[in-house]
Amino acid sequence: MRIEENVSVAMRDGVSLSTKLFLPDDEASSPWPVILVRTPYDKDMMLLGFEHLTNNGYVLAVQDCRGTYASEGDFRVLVNEQRDGLDMLAWLRDQHWCDGNIGMASGSYVGATQWLPALENPEGLKTITPQITASIDSGFIYFTRGVVQLDMFLLWSAHIADEENRRQGVTYSSDHPELKSLRETSAELLPAMMSMMGQEPCSPEAEAAALAVAELQQDVEAQSREFLSLPLSVAAKQLSNYAPWVKDWLDNLDDPDATYWRGFDWGLQRKTPNMPMLHMAGWHDSFVRGQLDDYAALAAREGGPPQKLIVLPDKHGNQMNPATTPMGEILFPAEYSIDQIMMAKTAPADAGELYTRWMDRWLKGVENGIENEAPITLFVQGDNEWRSEHEWPLARTQWTNFYLGETLSSEVASAPGVDEYDYDPANPVPAKGGSFVNLGIPPGMYEQSEIEARQDVLVYSSDGLTSDTEVTGPICARLWVATSAVDTDFTVKLVDVDEAGNAYNVCDGVTRLRYRGEAPGLVTPGEIQEVNVDLTPTSYVFREGHRLRVQVSSSNFPLFDPNPNTGKSLLTDETNEMVVAHQSVFSGGDHPSHIVLPIIPRD
Repeated sequence: MRIEENVSVAMRDGVSLSTKLFLPDDEASSPWPVILVRTPYDKDMMLLGFEHLTNNGYVLAVQDCRGTYASEGDFRVLVNEQRDGLDMLAWLRDQHWCDGNIGMASGSYVGATQWLPALENPEGLKTITPQITASIDSGFIYFTRGVVQLDMFLLWSAHIADEENRRQGVTYSSDHPELKSLRETSAELLPAMMSMMGQEPCSPEAEAAALAVAELQQDVEAQSREFLSLPLSVAAKQLSNYAPWVKDWLDNLDDPDATYWRGFDWGLQRKTPNMPMLHMAGWHDSFVRGQLDDYAALAAREGGPPQKLIVLPDKHGNQMNPATTPMGEILFPAEYSIDQIMMAKTAPADAGELYTRWMDRWLKGVENGIENEAPITLFVQGDNEWRSEHEWPLARTQWTNFYLGETLSSEVASAPGVDEYDYDPANPVPAKGGSFVNLGIPPGMYEQSEIEARQDVLVYSSDGLTSDTEVTGPICARLWVATSAVDTDFTVKLVDVDEAGNAYNVCDGVTRLRYRGEAPGLVTPGEIQEVNVDLTPTSYVFREGHRLRVQVSSSNFPLFDPNPNTGKSLLTDETNEMVVAHQSVFSGGDHPSHIVLPIIPRD
């Protein structure tokens, strides 16, 4: 293997981006296909199976994104990634050692750096393999339309701003003690996470690195919660002094359709790329809903290029052994293979060859039949087994309504009912588990008793299940609601209750009334609204004797930014004005509020 360090590649505006090249030793065998990775997390920290790649006749090019580490320019989240990605692909095509076949790889932000140039279907880009990533309206900025995912908006931005500040010679001011303390406490966390993600999954080195991360995260969690306890407008304004893109976000926050977002929201164009794609998601990852939507849209195109999806029982960037690592407080023992080409966990049946076979097929033209195999491999939590599927959602799904009422039931109550509570945005329901991005607030499944004891959380439970019940697919709640405010949120959480009464969150979602799809805009106080709440998808088996449970409330902090009930955002309204909203949730009769579960028949 030959390594060329800090190769300077000029973009169309003259800015040079630093690139590290890994090339096979045998120059006589060139030209070769190329795998490109573009990262804001320091190209020198990316461990991607270099020897395996070059020994198998690939060039690996790893590039620092604009404005990060050894690259010139200014970093702005996602803004330059399409243009710079296209320019880098053009540069690669011109190199004598490139045979014109290029793939892109890796995940999270590095998944976004694949998606954005792929929208243009550039010459030579034959495949992309995005992992644990989704567009801005599905977790990158907003959890769902108009609702900010605070761990991405504030905590991730604070982490990524460290490199921006280093380049600018800026340090966090004592005028911002909570932010300064958070960054000082967690200064080692992002490098530790990147080190962990660079290890071979499930290896002793990965275990040691993950334990170091876990220890750091305990301190970071306390500091994160203290930072987020500030008025959110204060926290956001403080951070915008160090992360310039946060100011751009704040300027455009109240308009999810703003031109600014459209420049890098591939969710609006997800059907555009005309190339095979390998998608990898995790059931407890913040991006799972958007990533499965991406896959479904692409796979549904008649005659379109092959798409492949693997869904792990995993959280964002987890390298620990899943056979011994709980997702929160629940363990889903899962056996994996490790694919050397991207150091990625795959199902055992892949024998550590999924990425290798995928790249060989689309970059080398090897007729290995991968496109004829089942396109989906997912892990069924509860059964704790891998399963092959052919479409998403599954064709055999029995879409089943479970209606809110005295009992959560598949039968709608004939008599109308209403449940009420007061939602105070100054005292939001604390998030316990969920699909966090794993930076300071732990994701996964946690016991919910303390949440359900609150007066502002409605709880609807089924009778004990008479048989094991599998729920696999997208989940949506349809609610008839009213509020005393001009705007508010409604949250829904699906919960598994065991025979002992322990309740564990499975998935959740939120809708903000002024961004509701049916009739967006401020609401008339007291008027009944019909709204849909999309939850994160799952594959989960509720055991015989367990009960299904649905929680309905109006906040889930800090997974979602609390709605002040004023028609404004707490992230931008410096008055910090908040109004207590009296909420009503209707059931039965003409307002049969329910959750729609994708029930999979059991053989």
